[in-house]
Amino acid sequence: MKHLLLFSLLLAAAAAVAVAGVPWCRETRLDHQSVQGRNLTLVVIGLDEESHPKPYFRWIGNIHGKEVVGRYLLEQLIDEICSPGSYNEWRDVIEGMYTYIVPSMNPDGYALRRRSNANHKDLNRNFPELLHSSRQRRSNREPLQPETAAVMTLERSRPFGISTSLHGGSLVANYPYDADRSRRAPDDALLHELARLYASHHPRMANGTGQFPDGTVRGGDWYLLYGGLQDWAYQTQRTMALTIEVSENKDPAESELPGFWGRNRAAMAALMRRALGSGVVGRVKSGRIGIDVLIPGTERISVETFPPDGRFYRPLPLGDALRYIELGDQ
Repeated sequence: MKHLLLFSLLLAAAAAVAVAGVPWCRETRLDHQSVQGRNLTLVVIGLDEESHPKPYFRWIGNIHGKEVVGRYLLEQLIDEICSPGSYNEWRDVIEGMYTYIVPSMNPDGYALRRRSNANHKDLNRNFPELLHSSRQRRSNREPLQPETAAVMTLERSRPFGISTSLHGGSLVANYPYDADRSRRAPDDALLHELARLYASHHPRMANGTGQFPDGTVRGGDWYLLYGGLQDWAYQTQRTMALTIEVSENKDPAESELPGFWGRNRAAMAALMRRALGSGVVGRVKSGRIGIDVLIPGTERISVETFPPDGRFYRPLPLGDALRYIELGDQ
């Protein structure tokens, strides 16, 4: 339990900041508890969310309970941005976008010191599989875990243009598809650009590590994974979904944790700020939710509209500035 006290102290500090009146951070929880009744904490960073469409970015950590570094990194990110003195350094992130952070998707696995949740289910194999019919039938027979259902509800609630999960076990920025070696995702170039952006700002990933020459990998080229969050989020929510492996040691000593923050802080900041780069963000005039609209000036790129008011966000390959537009129903 060597990281449990550290997590509790950091989360309590972030909550105290919010209570003290820092207006750009809000702590809440996902709509399902874990199997053992623990809350899945969610921290939302940003201003005026109900009034203004802006880019949306999502972080999730600790999908596997014994992979603790991602959780620690997200706690550190919250602690830094949600501190009263951080506004000027993080002004663009605070004012220009909305960042949703779930430090732990698997608090039971964390408490039990194991990979799976309390039902002995691997949560990163529990999402509906859509690429392969045989695997799809098998995944549909697997009971959906409450932690998985909570994250699926979150993903459907806002137009997360970029979604990133932090794992341990290797050192690489991974992107779709995980479940197929024979085909590439329609947004393969953009997904690789985002993965490479993270890797290039990490001192060890930047120059490649062993089997990953540029610090990135298309998931299926590494190993096949079915029922993962990354492919599900990309295919169903059209989010540019990444899985960042941030530590070769899944459960390092507590004394080593600050070094991981030092090595990942710049990469995390760069990836978040990419949401403020090339892309389109806005809403449809009718406020309708769940409809597809074409983005003017693109080669038939469409986006889906999301709560609360028919808003959308989609990153685009680098080249143009972020565009704010309002569209009619099409």
